[in-house]
Order: sequence, then structure tokens, then C-alpha cells
Amino acid sequence: MKILIIKFRFIGDVLLTTPLISNLKAHYPNASIHYAVNSGTQAPLQNNPQIEKIHIYERGIIKKANIFKKIYLELRYALGLKKEKFDIVINTEMSDRGLFLAKFIGAKTIVSPKGKNGILNKFITHISKPSGHIVMQNLSAINALNKEIKSTKVSLYFNEYNLNLPNNFIHIHPMARFNYKCVSDEIMAKIIDFCEIELDKRVVLTCDKSQNEIDKMKNILSLCKSKPMVFMGNLTLDQVAFLSSKSQLYIGTDTAIMHIAAANDVPCIALFGPSYTSAWGPWDNSKSKSYYKDTNGIQKMGKHTVIQSTLKCVPCGNEGCNGSQISDCLNTLDINWIKNEIKNSFIIQIQTN
Repeated sequence: MKILIIKFRFIGDVLLTTPLISNLKAHYPNASIHYAVNSGTQAPLQNNPQIEKIHIYERGIIKKANIFKKIYLELRYALGLKKEKFDIVINTEMSDRGLFLAKFIGAKTIVSPKGKNGILNKFITHISKPSGHIVMQNLSAINALNKEIKSTKVSLYFNEYNLNLPNNFIHIHPMARFNYKCVSDEIMAKIIDFCEIELDKRVVLTCDKSQNEIDKMKNILSLCKSKPMVFMGNLTLDQVAFLSSKSQLYIGTDTAIMHIAAANDVPCIALFGPSYTSAWGPWDNSKSKSYYKDTNGIQKMGKHTVIQSTLKCVPCGNEGCNGSQISDCLNTLDINWIKNEIKNSFIIQIQTN
């Protein structure tokens, strides 16, 4: 049996589909599991021993191509999938494109939520009904197959590296793919200084290699009184995953690195703005359901904490206030809330060790 999982989104989205793998293996132990993902998002899957093959969709190249080359590349990709002769295709998004692909490649069993195009919905053989946290939304495919959910664990595999990391450090990743998910540089510098100076904890900072993130990191450092350890965009995602696994605590925004830390069972303090905690809060692998029930404020799921403004407009799901890419709800977060939750996290760690 061959099963294809389709997730044409970002790195964090792909990572949060991994509970599907263990569940599919539990119910179809001899199945060969394949993935279809956007180029650049395959890193969380590459070292997973339960995945047979990753089919990378070159989204950036295809998007920039002229109409004739675009048609050629799209068809070549679809035909490559068709040759695999999949028995089951699981489309994890309300995506017409995923549904079209599932039908085109000829799978007898198509699991998918209903898409926007009613015509394509008739091809779904098993309708999934996603709700709640993204982990559980993805796992609704298992319910649609009339199977029991055996595990909700987000799995992450990576290599070992010698990065000369300090002992007992806090990992802070100040950035996110989108600026509207980031707190101000001034707040981030205060958080770093609090950890380094007041708590006497070493901080290790990471960022992506994009110029935007490097410039932002340099500005944060210019505002710091302390001297944290910095990896200035010179680590691969696999190396960041290893680094994360060695940390005592993660502090940062709603981003893939937060989900990586949570998958590593590292306590997270996540600073949320317009994002919906109920869907995107860091997932505790020791739990079988989400414990994020409130609209906003400070919420916890096991060892993880989300800090979010209590403004009436939060969460809005928008790309900053009035489309500005700047979120007032993040930039007005009470620094004392953040400091208290950082201290509480270490108190809990001491009590449980």
C-alpha cells in the first residue's frame, strides 16, 4: 500500500502533520508513506525513517515561470505523482489544488476536508472535518478513515552537531516569517537582558539568513546591555533543531522554531499577536488534546505558555493593524507578564527535576 500526504504550506505546518505518520503506520504497518510539500519546507521530514519519499513542489520556480513553462512544470509534477500509483491520498488543507492532484493521480481513496470548489468535493471518498488545534485538524483524516487516533505526538528527527553550546541555556528566536508576528526590538532586548543579567542564564539567539532577519537581529543586539551567544543566520534548520533540543527553555514568536522546540519537549514561552492560540499554540507531546480554551491572555498547555494581549480585537488573524505588518497587541505586551512566566518556568523545572 502507498499513501501520499499533501501539505503545501510552510515549515511549521508540515511539522504538525507528523502525528499522521505514526497513526498511519499503526493502522497500515506495511504502507509506504510519501509526502508532497513545497520546496524549502521538507526539512522536518528529511530524517524521518518512516517516510519513503518526499515529492518537492518547486513553488517559487513555477510561480515565476511563463504560462507555457508553468503548465509544463505543473503537469510534470502531477504525472510524477501519478506514476507512484497511490492507494490513499490525504489532502490536509481545504485546497482545491490538493483535491485536483488527488483525483488526477488516480487514488481510489481520497481523504480531504471539503474545498472551496463544490465540483471537486465530489471526488472526496472520506470527508475529514478539521477543528481545534492544527495537530487535531490534521488527525481528523484518521477519523475520516474510521480509524482510532493512536498518538498525537509531533515527531522530529535531526542529526547531532558540535556547536559549542553553553550548558543550561535559553534559546530565543526573535523573528518570524512575517513581521506582524514579532514583538518590538526594544521588548526583545529587555527579555534577553532579563534572562542574562537578572536570571544569570545564558541566552543563545538564532535567526534565518535573510537580510531582513539579520538586520533585525543586529538592531536587537544594539539595544542589549548583555552579550548573548548569536548564530547570525549561519545554521541550517537541522542544526537549529539540534540546538533547540539542548536548551532549557524557548522564548519567541509564533513560528516554525517554536513548533520545533515543542516537538523537542522543550518548554516554550510563546508571544502571540494576531494568531489564534487555539489553533497554533505550542503542542505538548504528553497531551492527547488541546488545553487552549480562552480567547487570549496567558494560556498554558502542559509545559508550554502562550502570552497574548487581552485587547478585545485579539486575535484578529490580520497581518498587523490596518495591514501595516505591525501588531500593536504585541508591542504593548506587559514585560512583567513575560518576566514572571520566564521565572515560573524555571521554578516548575526545578520542582519537577
